[in-house]
Amino acid sequence: MEPYLRKALRQFDNIVPTNKRRDLPYPHIEPKYGAKEQFAEYDTSPEVGKQEQKHIQKVNGKFLWYARAVDPTALVPLSALASQQSKPTQNTIDKSQHFLDYMATQEPAVLTYRKSDMILAVHTDAGYLNEENARSRAGGHHFLSEDVPLPPNNGAVQNVA
Repeated sequence: MEPYLRKALRQFDNIVPTNKRRDLPYPHIEPKYGAKEQFAEYDTSPEVGKQEQKHIQKVNGKFLWYARAVDPTALVPLSALASQQSKPTQNTIDKSQHFLDYMATQEPAVLTYRKSDMILAVHTDAGYLNEENARSRAGGHHFLSEDVPLPPNNGAVQNVA
């Protein structure tokens, strides 16, 4: 998968940034500790043109296959970018560049399947009103595990094993 990733990054003229390693695939919003309610922040940056919109659509299209096939850490940022691609703003372009920098600075993902006594485990989580425009997000991933008979419960949503 590494040649695919390198070729995809070259398509978007994204070289490995030397001064800014990205360890998160999407910008992090600091929690407001002690606040009774925490709302998603609204994007007030100016809207961008059709060319930038096409760029975001190409990034989503190119990396969605890679994310589904090999690297599930990219699914959440791609989903968030996809929900903003109909009316992209400068902030959306910045988030897209952040994602490309993340993909360029991380080690290529590797999935290895082998026969064993593994069980199918599913981790899910959900957030309420944590996206722009009063949207919520739910997600999960399934994987084969041999370490833990039952994955620990995250408290919000029950895990299935």
